[in-house]
Amino acid sequence: MGMFDTITVEFDGLPLPKEMKVPLPSRIFQTKDLECCLFEYKIDSNKQLLLFSFKTKQWEPTNITNTVEFYNYYESDNYDYSIDYKAVFFDGFLTSINLIKYESTSNKERKQRLARLNEIHVKRVEFENTFLYRHIYQKYNRVIKNVFKFIKKIRDIDFYKWERKFRI
Repeated sequence: MGMFDTITVEFDGLPLPKEMKVPLPSRIFQTKDLECCLFEYKIDSNKQLLLFSFKTKQWEPTNITNTVEFYNYYESDNYDYSIDYKAVFFDGFLTSINLIKYESTSNKERKQRLARLNEIHVKRVEFENTFLYRHIYQKYNRVIKNVFKFIKKIRDIDFYKWERKFRI
């Protein structure tokens, strides 16, 4: 994944797709085309790109001349939406903005996977709360972890996959 920067779009001229079924839930997007240092940018009503300064705690103008792609992903009741934009900045001002991609996909599969993962998690938590796990398996896992840590220290070989197979 890596780090990214955040862009908030405040002006009203953001192009929206005609087939969009819900209003845009947020005007906050991510980008990897700027500094990638978790900086916060915004495009104000004058179409100027501003950078939030952590030193002064104020928005400061930039003089960036660059093409910036930014994107976001939204979840709703029946569909998930992905939307991408490409913006061109000259001397810190927005000169053009285009919709690159818009996708709406059914989220039935995602919700089913999430339900299965929740079931697995609930079963694991129930198992970890049993007497057998707390008083026997947990101690066994610590021993296995320390044995493989010792092997790694001596031989400088990482047996993480093997350790995972031995642990409960």
